[in-house]
Amino acid sequence: MRKIIYILLIPLSLFSQSKKIEIITNVESSLIFINENLIGNGRIETEIKPGEHCLEIFESDRIFNPQKITDTIFVNDDSPNVYEYNFNEKIILNSNPHDAFISDDSSIIGKTPLAFVPRSDEYKIFKNGYAPISMPVDELKPITNIELKFTGIEPSVKFIDTFWFKALFGSAVAFGASAAYFKMKADDSYDTYLETRDKGYLDDTDRYDVFSAAAFALLQINFGVLIYYFVFD
Repeated sequence: MRKIIYILLIPLSLFSQSKKIEIITNVESSLIFINENLIGNGRIETEIKPGEHCLEIFESDRIFNPQKITDTIFVNDDSPNVYEYNFNEKIILNSNPHDAFISDDSSIIGKTPLAFVPRSDEYKIFKNGYAPISMPVDELKPITNIELKFTGIEPSVKFIDTFWFKALFGSAVAFGASAAYFKMKADDSYDTYLETRDKGYLDDTDRYDVFSAAAFALLQINFGVLIYYFVFD
């Protein structure tokens, strides 16, 4: 009886073992994900099976709106062993005086001093009372200082930032506390009068009521002035 032997030729790649690769970034705190699994930070070496893999690298998990790099890598015997990725470098934009607004093409991104990654062709720096400045992105250095030109128009001061607001608010608290204190004293004196029938305590009650009413009246005037300046400031 003749035996027939069949030999199946199967691609060797199906039996290939995992391949060691290295992923390098220029940010030590970056998060490296392969196929949605966190592998490590900054610079890693890992064993990976042949085939197509999704790579995601986040700049950091400790900052707002971090940069993200996405790539698809194909691993086989001929693919690279090292993959290198670099995030865009941040710049620091400052102004004199500070607290000037910085806007890009679409919105305000913050106030000076500000560290950010340039993503627009031009930035505008502006502050109340100073001439605005437009800066093309190619003129921005790693650390850029802008001198704002005063226009001669004094920036308005809000009432809440003035001495008078602090004084009126503080006195309102004092008047309110005084009105409550004298009202409690009047109630105590009247209770004592009812127990002893001593008219001296009744006189004290009347006196404390007058003090409480006066403090309350001053409190009302104080609140009226505060409301007026809040409305018309």
